[in-house]
Amino acid sequence: MSYDGKANRDIPAQQRRDALPVRQARGEGPQSGGGHQARANGGPETASADIGSSQRPVRLGQDPAGRLTRQILQLLPDAQLRPILSDSTSWASATFAGARHLILLERGAQGCFSTEEYKVIEALKDHEFSIARHLVADLAAEILVDGERQLLRIEALTVEVG
Repeated sequence: MSYDGKANRDIPAQQRRDALPVRQARGEGPQSGGGHQARANGGPETASADIGSSQRPVRLGQDPAGRLTRQILQLLPDAQLRPILSDSTSWASATFAGARHLILLERGAQGCFSTEEYKVIEALKDHEFSIARHLVADLAAEILVDGERQLLRIEALTVEVG
């Protein structure tokens, strides 16, 4: 759905929600095992409805997931996003190696994502991220609604290069 530069207040909330995949958080998360995990709630198990209830922040390392998260945060400064989950699982094929990443960001600002923020989130899949020795081969973003909270879920596949 194209917004043609209209101000956020000119677009009904339902239309804004329909622009991107938005769903209720159902307590489903990554399957544990094998990968590097950093969680705000400290639990190694599947994410639940109270995801991110702890005040302990997720530490962003210099790995591809940390670098990707920092770049996404820079693209959406007004949303005041806070990382509450970062999970990476290594993978390899006969010709490539890399990692699958799941990143969950909580919106800290009051209200819904603005029209401009929706546009940025929608464009993340085509954005050229700059991550040393890695290429973002695939990226999907969706907005989750968990009660009064809005979460941005990012799934990405990075491939090692060079």
